[in-house]
Amino acid sequence: MESIFTLCYLKNGPLTKENYVDPLEKILRAEIPATVTTKDVEQYLKEQQESTEQEKTETKVTASDSSKEDTTQENEEDDEEEEEEEEEEDEQDAIGTTPLHALCASVSPDISGEELETVNAMIDTLFQWGAGWMILDENNETPGCIALRRQLPSSIYKRFVQAGTRAEVFLRKLSLLEKSNEPQREQDPAVDQGTYLATDLEYTDHALVTKEQNDGVMMDWETPIMKRSAELITKDTDGEGPVVLNVGFGMGIIDGIIQSLNPKKHYICEAHPDVLNKMKADGWYDKPNVVVLEGRWQDTLAELLEQEGGPVEFDGMYYDTFSEHYSDLAEFFNFVTSMLKSDGVFSFFNGLGADRQIVYDVYCEVLEVDLMDYGLEVKFEDWRIADNVVGDDKEAIWKGIRKQYWAIEVYKLPIIKFMS
Repeated sequence: MESIFTLCYLKNGPLTKENYVDPLEKILRAEIPATVTTKDVEQYLKEQQESTEQEKTETKVTASDSSKEDTTQENEEDDEEEEEEEEEEDEQDAIGTTPLHALCASVSPDISGEELETVNAMIDTLFQWGAGWMILDENNETPGCIALRRQLPSSIYKRFVQAGTRAEVFLRKLSLLEKSNEPQREQDPAVDQGTYLATDLEYTDHALVTKEQNDGVMMDWETPIMKRSAELITKDTDGEGPVVLNVGFGMGIIDGIIQSLNPKKHYICEAHPDVLNKMKADGWYDKPNVVVLEGRWQDTLAELLEQEGGPVEFDGMYYDTFSEHYSDLAEFFNFVTSMLKSDGVFSFFNGLGADRQIVYDVYCEVLEVDLMDYGLEVKFEDWRIADNVVGDDKEAIWKGIRKQYWAIEVYKLPIIKFMS
């Protein structure tokens, strides 16, 4: 196990395929897992040392029974101390450095030519033998995070994004095959919709939050993103004004902007009772061109599809929910293909994995792959997030929020249409 890290820390002479790729494949064929960590190596060496010491101890002839008892007691105390130390280490270093972490930490950012080809071949080989793209080391970084932080060549970083995309697409399709009819319930409103809909919400000056947990459901720093999204989905195709749908009212930011753009018909789907009460108090139910769909989109949009005279068709559709996951968004694609006009535009708040750049990049590629199955294509507009959201002044904007749900500098705004 030591030799795989010797290779991945690039300590074996000239960086050629002969010196690195061939020996790496030989090691992996010898059943050394590509996910082995430095912690595994340390544990292995420790066990070997203990085994050797134990053998030496067993060969000693003790002078008396009392000395035997003392030695036994001391050994037991030592064992207890070692177990406590191991438990403490496990808490501090739950994963450890993998060969991919070691490789990304050792490669020169200026690498090129044959040396770069060798490193890329090593990465490909490790992935072929089961290395994980999302394993975190003791510094809470994936190998891709290290490659990005150290500004390694794009061909290296791209390999981690592609590996993540392959894994996530496969796992999602596998989960669809194994999906149980019984919903799994969690008690965290940020991850379980049933819990969220039963949780009290509170409107503050700059955000909508869960009252007890202080999860940010929506915040007003998103306003520029909402403004551009509203412009994209309100394209007027027949001269009478656009028919648009927004799923998830939240603070009403995008809906207020849509209203300013004079839609012919404006459907708003919202399920949370506190938000619906806010909408009533603010007069949204009284607007002549607004239709409020009370309930989960999974139920209310199905009714629009089945109504007499055919389904409602939208010029633009927007999706921005809380406590739902990528699998829910993928399910929403079915409604997009059924209700979006042939020249319409669909978009959504693209916060998938936005607390880590590598995960965000992976989900943007997963989105492209999945949309193709629905006859849809996506283009992204890059928007730099304000410095007070991710910069040195971010403490002020996230004050009181339990979890910072945005931590990267560039927002990729999705513009989704039917394939040409």
